[in-house]
This record gives sequence, C-alpha cells and structure tokens, in this order.
Amino acid sequence: MKPSHLNEPTTVKQKANLTNTDTRTIYSALDIIKSRGFESIRAVISDYESPARLTKKGTEKSFIPHITARTNNGKHYFEIVSKSKKDPVELINKWMLLSSLAELRNGTFFLIVPHGKLSYTKNLLQEHSINATLLKIK
Repeated sequence: MKPSHLNEPTTVKQKANLTNTDTRTIYSALDIIKSRGFESIRAVISDYESPARLTKKGTEKSFIPHITARTNNGKHYFEIVSKSKKDPVELINKWMLLSSLAELRNGTFFLIVPHGKLSYTKNLLQEHSINATLLKIK
C-alpha cells in the first residue's frame, strides 16, 4: 500500500519548483501588487489561480510566470529572481519572453528582487538588454 502523501495531487508550488523562501517572497510581492491597484492577479501558489503557460514561438520551451496581473493599461508579468542551478540561458530566455509579452500587451515586466540579489539582477539585465522594472523585497 502507498503512503497517503503519494496519493495527494501535485501542487502548483511543486510544479513551479519554488522554495519556501520563493513562496514567502511571492506573498510579500502580492501585498505590494495589490496595494498598487493591480487586478486579476494570478500566481503560482495555492491560494491563487495559476498564470497561463507561455510557449516561445519556434521552440517547445514553455514557461509559467510567477505572477501576472492587469491594470486598465495592460497585462503585467512578475518573476522572482533567485540564483539557481538552472541553466542561465533558460532564465534569460524566460525573462526576454516575458519582457516582450509585457511590451506587446501594454504592460510592464517586473523582477521581484529579494535582498542580496540586486547586483546579480542588474548585471543580467544589462548584459542581455532586457527591459524590466525592479521591485525590491526585503
């Protein structure tokens, strides 16, 4: 007989490979996002509907943004910055896609930058000419 936890459905948190720190950062960012008047907020945590999966044309690569939201002006994308063991090319491709989509949809691409990751983030943005607004979280 299988242990009961093996019968539980996979949560969005597990699918997005979020750490506990990332989850706390998302909740902190959501407080700021709500206070700034964003609506139709979606996030990759269990309390929210998950953002839509995005696929880059010409590839089979797909991404799910950490948070999406709307204003009267357009659709906005939010990503948590975390130094990971993932392929940095994949991270850059995701950021480039989200930046382009935000621009096409009259929105903004925000990078949620936890304490200690600001210079890392600025270097990647400058090195790859990615347009993003930084949202610092302590």
